[in-house]
Amino acid sequence: MFELISRSELVYFITKLFALEIANAPENRDLYIDVQEGHPYIHILNTAIVNDFAHGYEYIETDSEKIDYEDFASRYFKPDTAPTRAEALKIILRALQEYPDDSEIGTNPFTDVSSDAWYFKYVMYSYRKGIILGYTDNTFKPDQKINTAEFVSMLFNVMNYEAGK
Repeated sequence: MFELISRSELVYFITKLFALEIANAPENRDLYIDVQEGHPYIHILNTAIVNDFAHGYEYIETDSEKIDYEDFASRYFKPDTAPTRAEALKIILRALQEYPDDSEIGTNPFTDVSSDAWYFKYVMYSYRKGIILGYTDNTFKPDQKINTAEFVSMLFNVMNYEAGK
């Protein structure tokens, strides 16, 4: 069985793979309720905030370009929790600055991906672009925790997709 990857590790690998400039977290403050000053990934997680690809839970997207650290500090990031396959996929796409819309959905090949799920457009877009393939039983298993091998497979497919652009 493959080991699960944590949300912090996932953000770390994306930050390094895409060669994002590390954005140091503000001094003398916590980033999230569960990511306090001194956390080993605090600067990596701040980089995700600054680059708008990973946020804490209950994050509400706005059009504002100003980062509201007070808002983030009142939320949980759950840095040691393994994200689901759908969460990981959304984080990867946002890091690529790929924002799928309804025109890019196509036909749904997955029996476990409902059209009213929050992740529907991310899964359909990724399937169309070859970033994900799903399982042989026509499922994607969006709520399953992602393991390291699945994450690396998604990243490999992302790199192939980016190279073919």
